Amino acid sequence: MNILNYTLSIALLLGTSTAVAAEPPPASQASRTESGITDTIVSKTMEFSHTWNTGDINRYIGSYEQTGDFALYYSGGQNLGIESARELYLTTWPTKQAMGEFEVFNVTARILSPTTALSHGLFQHRFPDKTVDGNFTLVWRLRDDGDWEIAHEHSARIRVEKRN
Repeated sequence: MNILNYTLSIALLLGTSTAVAAEPPPASQASRTESGITDTIVSKTMEFSHTWNTGDINRYIGSYEQTGDFALYYSGGQNLGIESARELYLTTWPTKQAMGEFEVFNVTARILSPTTALSHGLFQHRFPDKTVDGNFTLVWRLRDDGDWEIAHEHSARIRVEKRN
């Protein structure tokens, strides 16, 4: 009797898994979803740079994950945790003028999982005395409320052009 129950259980399990596997979502629906997510991530990355240019550093920092797990890596070092990053930004760029003008371009996005994506591209940061060119990668995390936030940022300077 135990062998019969075991055999029936396996048959039911195989039948169920076959039925589930036989009905994947249509490819067009899946790609639209992926396309929608990548479009959102690219748009949020572009918006991130526009927020910088408003001079509202706190709103800019609001795009980051507001936890001790947030990580910021850059040519000059690293800041772990949102408070460490906030202190760096407020100390380094205390005014709109000090913040300069920031632009990102050649931005692309890639989905890593249903709740994780990354964007990467190039940036140019213009100050009165210099222009900094570089590249960046942002790791985005989908929050419980359905919005995306930056969990990790890495940027690197490629070139610094000083002006007299």
